[in-house]
Amino acid sequence: MKTFQRCVLFWGVLLLGACASVEPQSGLDGSVKRLIVERQITELISRYSHMWDSKNATGLADLFAEDGVWDRWGPGVQKPDISIKGRDNFRDWTANRFKTALADRQTRHYQTNTVFLEVTDDLVRTRTVFVVMQVLAADKTLRVATTGIYEDEFRRTSEGWRISHRVLRADN
Repeated sequence: MKTFQRCVLFWGVLLLGACASVEPQSGLDGSVKRLIVERQITELISRYSHMWDSKNATGLADLFAEDGVWDRWGPGVQKPDISIKGRDNFRDWTANRFKTALADRQTRHYQTNTVFLEVTDDLVRTRTVFVVMQVLAADKTLRVATTGIYEDEFRRTSEGWRISHRVLRADN
Protein backbone atom coordinates (compact mmCIF):
# COMPACT_ATOMS: atom_id res chain seq x y z
CA MET A 1 0.00 0.00 0.00
CA LYS A 2 1.33 3.43 -0.90
CA THR A 3 2.38 5.79 1.87
CA PHE A 4 -0.38 8.30 1.04
CA GLN A 5 -3.08 5.62 1.20
CA ARG A 6 -1.75 4.35 4.54
CA CYS A 7 -1.76 7.91 5.87
CA VAL A 8 -5.37 8.50 4.75
CA LEU A 9 -6.50 5.22 6.29
CA PHE A 10 -4.64 5.99 9.53
CA TRP A 11 -6.21 9.43 9.92
CA GLY A 12 -9.63 8.16 8.86
CA VAL A 13 -9.56 5.41 11.48
CA LEU A 14 -8.20 7.85 14.08
CA LEU A 15 -10.96 10.36 13.36
CA LEU A 16 -13.61 7.67 13.47
CA GLY A 17 -12.47 6.73 16.96
CA ALA A 18 -14.25 9.88 18.19
CA CYS A 19 -17.48 8.61 16.63
CA ALA A 20 -17.06 4.98 17.64
CA SER A 21 -20.04 5.10 19.98
CA VAL A 22 -22.39 5.70 17.04
CA GLU A 23 -23.04 2.36 15.33
CA PRO A 24 -19.39 1.35 14.79
CA GLN A 25 -18.50 -0.51 11.62
CA SER A 26 -16.47 -3.67 11.91
CA GLY A 27 -12.91 -3.61 10.66
CA LEU A 28 -10.90 -1.16 8.64
CA ASP A 29 -13.03 -1.61 5.51
CA GLY A 30 -16.20 -0.64 7.40
CA SER A 31 -14.46 2.37 8.94
CA VAL A 32 -13.27 3.60 5.57
CA LYS A 33 -16.75 3.13 4.05
CA ARG A 34 -18.28 5.11 6.91
CA LEU A 35 -15.70 7.86 6.49
CA ILE A 36 -16.53 8.11 2.78
CA VAL A 37 -20.29 8.26 3.48
CA GLU A 38 -19.79 10.93 6.15
CA ARG A 39 -17.70 13.00 3.71
CA GLN A 40 -20.39 12.69 1.01
CA ILE A 41 -23.07 13.80 3.48
CA THR A 42 -20.93 16.69 4.72
CA GLU A 43 -20.55 17.78 1.08
CA LEU A 44 -24.35 17.76 0.64
CA ILE A 45 -24.76 19.89 3.76
CA SER A 46 -22.21 22.37 2.40
CA ARG A 47 -23.78 22.42 -1.06
CA TYR A 48 -27.12 23.32 0.53
CA SER A 49 -25.54 26.51 1.91
CA HIS A 50 -23.90 27.41 -1.38
CA MET A 51 -27.04 26.78 -3.45
CA TRP A 52 -29.28 28.75 -1.07
CA ASP A 53 -26.84 31.64 -0.76
CA SER A 54 -26.41 31.90 -4.55
CA LYS A 55 -30.21 31.77 -4.94
CA ASN A 56 -29.98 28.69 -7.15
CA ALA A 57 -33.41 27.12 -6.66
CA THR A 58 -32.82 24.30 -9.15
CA GLY A 59 -29.42 23.38 -7.71
CA LEU A 60 -30.87 23.49 -4.21
CA ALA A 61 -33.84 21.28 -5.10
CA ASP A 62 -31.53 18.77 -6.82
CA LEU A 63 -29.97 18.03 -3.42
CA PHE A 64 -33.31 16.51 -2.35
CA ALA A 65 -34.84 13.15 -3.15
CA GLU A 66 -37.85 13.35 -5.48
CA ASP A 67 -40.17 12.95 -2.48
CA GLY A 68 -37.94 14.95 -0.12
CA VAL A 69 -39.46 17.13 2.61
CA TRP A 70 -38.31 20.51 3.97
CA ASP A 71 -39.90 21.66 7.23
CA ARG A 72 -39.42 24.83 9.26
CA TRP A 73 -40.32 24.75 12.95
CA GLY A 74 -40.34 28.11 14.70
CA PRO A 75 -39.68 28.39 18.42
CA GLY A 76 -42.41 26.87 20.58
CA VAL A 77 -44.65 25.72 17.72
CA GLN A 78 -46.50 22.41 17.79
CA LYS A 79 -46.25 21.77 14.04
CA PRO A 80 -44.13 23.10 11.17
CA ASP A 81 -44.69 26.75 10.13
CA ILE A 82 -43.76 25.68 6.61
CA SER A 83 -43.74 22.17 5.13
CA ILE A 84 -42.74 21.61 1.53
CA LYS A 85 -43.09 18.11 0.10
CA GLY A 86 -41.46 17.05 -3.15
CA ARG A 87 -38.41 18.29 -5.03
CA ASP A 88 -40.39 20.26 -7.63
CA ASN A 89 -42.51 22.00 -4.99
CA PHE A 90 -39.38 22.90 -3.02
CA ARG A 91 -37.73 24.30 -6.17
CA ASP A 92 -40.79 26.43 -6.95
CA TRP A 93 -41.12 27.64 -3.35
CA THR A 94 -37.46 28.64 -3.06
CA ALA A 95 -37.46 30.31 -6.49
CA ASN A 96 -40.41 32.40 -5.36
CA ARG A 97 -38.70 33.26 -2.03
CA PHE A 98 -35.54 34.32 -3.86
CA LYS A 99 -37.56 36.66 -6.14
CA THR A 100 -39.71 38.13 -3.35
CA ALA A 101 -38.86 38.02 0.37
CA LEU A 102 -35.12 37.46 -0.18
CA ALA A 103 -34.63 39.58 -3.30
CA ASP A 104 -33.19 42.56 -1.42
CA ARG A 105 -30.58 40.67 0.61
CA GLN A 106 -27.54 38.46 0.40
CA THR A 107 -27.79 35.44 2.66
CA ARG A 108 -24.88 33.45 4.10
CA HIS A 109 -25.48 30.11 5.79
CA TYR A 110 -22.94 28.86 8.30
CA GLN A 111 -23.54 25.21 9.14
CA THR A 112 -21.24 23.60 11.69
CA ASN A 113 -20.90 21.00 14.41
CA THR A 114 -22.55 18.23 12.41
CA VAL A 115 -23.15 15.12 14.50
CA PHE A 116 -23.84 11.80 12.80
CA LEU A 117 -26.66 10.09 14.70
CA GLU A 118 -27.15 7.07 12.43
CA VAL A 119 -25.18 5.73 9.48
CA THR A 120 -26.35 2.69 7.53
CA ASP A 121 -25.83 1.61 3.93
CA ASP A 122 -28.89 3.54 2.73
CA LEU A 123 -29.80 6.04 5.47
CA VAL A 124 -27.92 8.72 7.39
CA ARG A 125 -29.32 10.96 10.11
CA THR A 126 -27.49 14.08 11.29
CA ARG A 127 -27.93 17.16 13.43
CA THR A 128 -26.19 20.42 12.42
CA VAL A 129 -26.02 23.82 14.11
CA PHE A 130 -26.57 26.81 11.82
CA VAL A 131 -26.39 30.59 11.74
CA VAL A 132 -27.90 32.54 8.85
CA MET A 133 -26.50 36.01 8.25
CA GLN A 134 -27.97 38.53 5.82
CA VAL A 135 -26.77 41.79 4.30
CA LEU A 136 -29.59 44.09 3.25
CA ALA A 137 -29.01 45.78 -0.12
CA ALA A 138 -30.51 49.11 0.97
CA ASP A 139 -28.19 49.83 3.87
CA LYS A 140 -25.53 47.09 3.76
CA THR A 141 -26.39 46.18 7.34
CA LEU A 142 -25.11 42.76 8.38
CA ARG A 143 -27.47 40.97 10.73
CA VAL A 144 -28.18 37.57 12.13
CA ALA A 145 -31.38 36.45 10.42
CA THR A 146 -31.82 33.22 12.35
CA THR A 147 -30.04 30.48 14.25
CA GLY A 148 -31.00 26.95 15.06
CA ILE A 149 -30.49 23.30 14.28
CA TYR A 150 -31.03 21.29 11.12
CA GLU A 151 -32.18 17.73 11.71
CA ASP A 152 -31.53 15.82 8.51
CA GLU A 153 -32.22 12.44 6.98
CA PHE A 154 -30.32 11.45 3.86
CA ARG A 155 -31.24 8.52 1.65
CA ARG A 156 -29.11 6.75 -0.94
CA THR A 157 -30.94 7.00 -4.28
CA SER A 158 -30.12 6.06 -7.86
CA GLU A 159 -28.74 9.63 -8.12
CA GLY A 160 -26.50 9.16 -5.06
CA TRP A 161 -27.12 10.53 -1.56
CA ARG A 162 -30.00 12.99 -1.35
CA ILE A 163 -31.77 14.84 1.44
CA SER A 164 -34.97 12.95 2.22
CA HIS A 165 -36.06 15.20 5.10
CA ARG A 166 -34.59 18.47 6.39
CA VAL A 167 -36.10 19.96 9.52
CA LEU A 168 -35.09 23.53 10.37
CA ARG A 169 -35.63 24.16 14.08
CA ALA A 170 -35.28 27.91 14.47
CA ASP A 171 -34.21 29.53 17.74
CA ASN A 172 -35.86 32.83 16.83
